Amino acid sequence: MARPRKPAAPTASTKPTTEPITFTEIPLSQPNRTGRTEKTLLDLIDEHRPKDAPPAATSGAASAGDDEEDLIGPAASTFFFVVPLLMLLGAFDVLVHHQYRQELVWGEIWGRTARGAPVLYAVHYVLHPRRHWITARACLFALAVAAGCYIVTAANKWAYYYSMQYAPALGTLWIWAVVELDLGLAVASCAGVAGYTWWKGYAVIS
Repeated sequence: MARPRKPAAPTASTKPTTEPITFTEIPLSQPNRTGRTEKTLLDLIDEHRPKDAPPAATSGAASAGDDEEDLIGPAASTFFFVVPLLMLLGAFDVLVHHQYRQELVWGEIWGRTARGAPVLYAVHYVLHPRRHWITARACLFALAVAAGCYIVTAANKWAYYYSMQYAPALGTLWIWAVVELDLGLAVASCAGVAGYTWWKGYAVIS
């Protein structure tokens, strides 16, 4: 019967070293200060990018908003935006009833809020993706000025029942239009409403 071979004794070359690596064994070199000689990752991307590809977005806030819309889709994004507007619409309805000391009928308030949901959803779904268009900005600016002036006129000149019926919806549209506008146009629209109020001699708080 053959005897099993004994494992060969480790030699000096096969024994693992137990000495730690010192910093003198790590190759060190000075950075190249004469200029860039190799292509960077951005250069490689520019070389492989199609010539007719659109340039990358430069605005971080705009690109972040577009990424969020692409992530959940325009329908879901519109839904999550309209929910706070509906809460605002219901709150305005309650405040108008308190202002004119009218009894709150919650069934009617919930009904008016529910009827406003399709309108707000459709308007936001259509105009929000196109808010940077010149025509869309013009429509939003006109809507903000018209809604604000209409509310001021209704509160100062017309009967309380008319204000109770239309002020909550117009106030919600006014705020939505101002939010959708750029800062300069939003300030200009509010200034236009303030100028109209001063010109007519109306009171803001009665």
